[in-house]
Amino acid sequence: MAFFSDAVLDGALQVFRDATTPVLHICSQEPTTYTEAATTYTLGNKSAP
Repeated sequence: MAFFSDAVLDGALQVFRDATTPVLHICSQEPTTYTEAATTYTLGNKSAP
């Protein structure tokens, strides 16, 4: 089984973190698309720092 050091895995996660802006949406019901989650059913949202 291959082994990757923690630094390699952390570096890969950092690439994803730098390339995105995570937002958490609290919804009134389960949306089927991101648009519904972000507009129709959202009760509130919070962006990551």
